[in-house]
Amino acid sequence: MRHLGRPVFFNDHFAIVALANNDRVNSYPLLRQNLAAVRAGYNAYFAANGDASQIPNVVIPDELAAHLTAHYASPNQDLPFIEKLRADGEVKTCPMCGSSCGGTLDHFMPKGDYPCFAVFGMNLVPACKCNQTRTSSLTHPGFPGARLLHPYFDDILEERLVT
Repeated sequence: MRHLGRPVFFNDHFAIVALANNDRVNSYPLLRQNLAAVRAGYNAYFAANGDASQIPNVVIPDELAAHLTAHYASPNQDLPFIEKLRADGEVKTCPMCGSSCGGTLDHFMPKGDYPCFAVFGMNLVPACKCNQTRTSSLTHPGFPGARLLHPYFDDILEERLVT
């Protein structure tokens, strides 16, 4: 696991408020009606310092969950940071497994199980194809009870030890 500096080119709270107030998107007005719960989820994520075992799932309507997932797949002007993270996601070392590949974004808290965080920037981590093998587990498969380290929050390696 490799530490990544937190992206500073966007504000998650500003973005979700802008999206909630955008009457031209499918999530309107449902996101607006659930905005307090979504923002509370974002605050809890920060308060837990990215520790997946301490981040509560935010209960939102299934329809809103589908809209947030769709916003991730096709971000609008309120979520320009998603495309920037995708473009900048070519990291020299995958923060998840340490390989020298990159090329995708991983949802640290899987969007299928935690749709509230589908467009939450601190939940979007550049990764390689290991992203597909992790599935939706929030613990390390080889070490029962061990939690996954979060590349933005946990103080871990800055560089690969071996190349």
